[in-house]
Amino acid sequence: MQHLDLSKPTRIECPIYKDDRGSLEVNLIDGEFMPFSPKQIITANCHKNTLKGLHLNYDMCKMIRVLNGGILDIAVNFNSDNTHLTIYEFMLTQEDGWIFIPKGYGHGILFFTESKVEYLLSEPYKDKSCKNIKLIDPFLKYSDALQKEFSNNSH
Repeated sequence: MQHLDLSKPTRIECPIYKDDRGSLEVNLIDGEFMPFSPKQIITANCHKNTLKGLHLNYDMCKMIRVLNGGILDIAVNFNSDNTHLTIYEFMLTQEDGWIFIPKGYGHGILFFTESKVEYLLSEPYKDKSCKNIKLIDPFLKYSDALQKEFSNNSH
């Protein structure tokens, strides 16, 4: 069994069984690879150079994986004091498993290619309870290059 630190964004690698016919990936085993029972599953298709987020919902955790394409997955801890925000980054393709995002973390994605991602949510998504923070907001002190490159494509 894989030990999961669910207090912070965590990569979850599920077993993949391969033979000459192809492969089988075991994605959801309650309690071992799945830290919660999903209440909603969302699939998103996004264009290359699209920047989404940060989306923040204090009542929801989520898991994200890439079905095809490539992304930079970004999570920011808003549970701690605002003097020092911890930023987590994960490069992901369809071979890289899942990323778990705990409650209280802002989440954003930079799409490097045309990509399709899948979200498993611990609670149904409600737009009214979600706070949106531009990933290029100066408060986050994120890279100037990222701001210049993607400011016209952010949502």
